[in-house]
Amino acid sequence: MEKVQKTKKIYKKRRGVKKGKRMCEKLKNIVKNYGKNSAIFALSPEGRQMIGDRFTEEEFHQFKDFVLPRIPTLINIPNFREMLLPNINDGELIIKFKKIFQELSVHFINFYSFNWIFNSPRIKDIRGHIIMRNKMIRRVLDPLHFTYIH
Repeated sequence: MEKVQKTKKIYKKRRGVKKGKRMCEKLKNIVKNYGKNSAIFALSPEGRQMIGDRFTEEEFHQFKDFVLPRIPTLINIPNFREMLLPNINDGELIIKFKKIFQELSVHFINFYSFNWIFNSPRIKDIRGHIIMRNKMIRRVLDPLHFTYIH
């Protein structure tokens, strides 16, 4: 009998990161980018103009002192959620700051995010940021259920 030769199948090894892990990293960066830029917008002249006369000058400086130290820590969902969700131990002024920050974040995402996404040299995943835009608005409006983003 003749011996049949078996052909070898060549499998290429996948190099790099798996698709699921890559997607998770992209989502993490999207939340981080929206969080930090919402905070920066809240302190900008446009944000100050939107606040209007709801804050006195003294309260606006306290609002700045509330937001500025938290900008570097806005790198994940729990920290962004903590900036939006009033806590039981928070004082009346802090609750007011969180409500104003929530309004400013929604305003930023609604009206300024497209300009920011397309003009930022650091954003590589433009499509991902645009797709997540409406999801971020819903999460910011309901921070109690802002536990994940897909």
